[in-house]
Amino acid sequence: MTEKVLIPASVRPFIIGTGGRNLKAIQQRSSTKIQVQKKEEVAGDDGDDSSKPDYDAGEEETTEVTIEGDIDGVAMAKAEIVEIVAERTKKLTVRLSQINPDYFPYFAAQATALAEGKDIKIRVPSLYRDPSDAVTPAITLSGERNAVQETKAKIEESLQELQRSYGSATTSIPKRQHRFIVGEKGKTLQEIFDITGCVVKVPPAEDPSDIVTLVGPRAKIGEAISLSMTKANSIILERIDISKAHGKNRGHARDITRYFQSAKRLHDIEQSNDVQISVPSSKELFDEHIPEVAYDIAGKADESVKKARKEVVDLVNSIPPVCVAHLAGIDPLLHRHIIGYKGRNLQKVKEQYRIETLMPDETDGSSDLVLIYEPKESYEFGPDESEIKSALDSAISFFEDIKTKQADLVTKVLTIPAMKHKFIIGPKRSTINALTGPESSVYIQLGPNKDRPTQSQDITEDSVIIRGPSAEVDSVAKKIEEIVEEASNQEILNSFSVKFDFPKKFSSQLIGKGGSNISKYRDELGVKIDLDDEGTVTIKGIKSNVLETQARIEALASRLADEVVLRLNVPIEHHSALIGQKGKFVKRLEERYDVRVNFPRSDESESAEGSDFMPKSKDEIVIRGPSNGAAKARDELLELYKYEADHGYSSNITVPRKAISRIIGRNGELINDIMDSTGVKIDIVRKETDDDASSIAISGTEEGIKKAKAKILEVVEEFERFATETIDVDKRYHKVLIGNKGATLREIVLLAGGSDDVSQQRRIIRIPPASSSDTKITVQGNQEVVAKVIKEIQRRVSELESQIESEIEVALEKHRFIIGPGGSTKRSIEQECGVTLNIPPQKAPSKEIKIQGPPESVEKAKARIIELTTKKERNNGPKKSASTGVSPSEATS
Repeated sequence: MTEKVLIPASVRPFIIGTGGRNLKAIQQRSSTKIQVQKKEEVAGDDGDDSSKPDYDAGEEETTEVTIEGDIDGVAMAKAEIVEIVAERTKKLTVRLSQINPDYFPYFAAQATALAEGKDIKIRVPSLYRDPSDAVTPAITLSGERNAVQETKAKIEESLQELQRSYGSATTSIPKRQHRFIVGEKGKTLQEIFDITGCVVKVPPAEDPSDIVTLVGPRAKIGEAISLSMTKANSIILERIDISKAHGKNRGHARDITRYFQSAKRLHDIEQSNDVQISVPSSKELFDEHIPEVAYDIAGKADESVKKARKEVVDLVNSIPPVCVAHLAGIDPLLHRHIIGYKGRNLQKVKEQYRIETLMPDETDGSSDLVLIYEPKESYEFGPDESEIKSALDSAISFFEDIKTKQADLVTKVLTIPAMKHKFIIGPKRSTINALTGPESSVYIQLGPNKDRPTQSQDITEDSVIIRGPSAEVDSVAKKIEEIVEEASNQEILNSFSVKFDFPKKFSSQLIGKGGSNISKYRDELGVKIDLDDEGTVTIKGIKSNVLETQARIEALASRLADEVVLRLNVPIEHHSALIGQKGKFVKRLEERYDVRVNFPRSDESESAEGSDFMPKSKDEIVIRGPSNGAAKARDELLELYKYEADHGYSSNITVPRKAISRIIGRNGELINDIMDSTGVKIDIVRKETDDDASSIAISGTEEGIKKAKAKILEVVEEFERFATETIDVDKRYHKVLIGNKGATLREIVLLAGGSDDVSQQRRIIRIPPASSSDTKITVQGNQEVVAKVIKEIQRRVSELESQIESEIEVALEKHRFIIGPGGSTKRSIEQECGVTLNIPPQKAPSKEIKIQGPPESVEKAKARIIELTTKKERNNGPKKSASTGVSPSEATS
């Protein structure tokens, strides 16, 4: 029985195991024969976790495993293989290196929400990047495979939305102010992002450019520019060139600057004045082409900056050149003896002679010891020159004695082929570290030192330079020769070679551009490869590595034999969309399907790929690769072309410039809503077509553009019909027009045909607050609605102005008939008659009930009250005298 099983290519090394150990064990236990397909992309069969890829490039390649044997044996072998696959693929790590760092802060804010409820960790690099960090930053996802793939898809979807809605702008800010925009470890950058949602990018320190780039939501970029300017100008900056002091002695300025940093003298000034003092780097101090030694003093208060400047000047003037001396000719190997155990010698010199010693750094380009005399601050008068010179001479004499005692230094040069220097270094520098242990005074240099071009011309790539005390140098030289000889013999013993044929027509692909493919095999597997003119390949090296290299090269031959060239015609205007930003889409296709995709170029010259891979017209796209992968790549390109063709329409619309803000809406809400509902892309063309109009570009499907245009024109029409009117109304009527909790205002707006949305109703009618003396009421919105609202307010005010106030006497015990349960009868009379009743409270009893309203309405209300109290009296029977009722003669006005 034969059964084939597909496994992820990345799991192949774990199926095979070290030297085929795992595969042999499975075959022995199941009594089967197992053949694992060889693939060039699969890592070496060492079973080490380091061979497992650290990111998923899309749909993972698969490898075929063939199992032959009886039914039970095949089932057993298959189960073991499936178990290994399950164990090795349940976790996944993805590195999203394609995401521009400009979008990192957005995804950092979303990381918690994206990971919620999932077995996944999301690591997003911070907005601030250390200048010394050479690693390209990238978002990393790690965890359960399905969760990682799902999160990756969501991030890529969000990225497309950000790319669509984000814009960029540049502004010029003086270079020396850039650090105030960045802040301590990027704190100010983060603050600007938190407020505006925009990323601010400043050029690297070595770039003298003043240009600052801002990326973020288009509506917020202006605010981000303003905030960046504010941060840059919020710090007062003053520069002082100390090289002009002491007779313009630049070397002295360099020495005392190093001393100030070592002794933290500038730190004290910073702390006491709440300022920051920046000094040149060590590289700049030792660069004689830079004439000045400039300090930048930065602070928030002008007084503090000026005070700090004065203290810096006083500090510089306090150490004249007479306080500084140099001691040259100290070999770097003697530095630890000069310093002494735990700095004992330097401390002794400081305590006895008040001398601060600055040790040289090889990167500075100087080997001198710099000695600086520190005068006591408590002295009212400083020491004289003879006292200073005596202290410096004593310190120099002390160090010269140490130098003499340790003068037995020799240099020995061995000639060992550069290719064998790796044996001296050892894995992770373990061998060379053992040769130059912590107690050793020996220095080992392999080949010429590129940082010291003045060294002897006799030093070559094969040179091994050993320097130190003579006895130690001889011992180390002997050990190095023994190590190299032993390693060389071991390499010979482990050598192995094979020869096999490779198709001559594919020789260039095996070699690669500039020998890159052959070099890759050599570097990864440590083998030697030769390819002769007849196509014979010879591989030499360790047996397991030789066999793995052979397997990879044979797999390459099989793949090249299956290679095809496909051509498809796509109108050239759609090529940029198929390529993607910075080639993103085409690179993804090439990596996923292991193909090459070639688009027409402006030059007609043939590339190194050969004329069969060159497009033959401006519309032709050529795909080369394995037949299956090339077909899939072609289908994806055609599918994307169809989508772009359907969504490739565009149109422009001109609108009043003043209507742009209304079309965009608050924080871009309206324009985003239009784009989401119609599926189009809308760009506001910032360049005005004339003084009063702006252009809007719309791209997408034909139907989507039509709908988006209609929505935009609807907003413009509403904008053009917008009106604002004011009406002067006596302050005493404002409360009546507002009504209970704004009920009257809402009634007026609805009667005028306005919106039933409460928030919009409040914007239509604006009445000054009660505390204001302003009597003007503002009405704004649709012209027709505004006119009707004004008319209704005027009508109601007219009615209020014609109102009178009258009184009617009603027996106290009958007030309850007029009030009714919960005030229902009172409200009924007020609504029915259009009046306001003022019934005295029980705590201040009075028969008089006041009625406010138009004359006719007041009389109608009186009649209603008389009718009501009389009816209640009859219903209650003769228990009460008729004298307690109300007659027309009792009603007074």
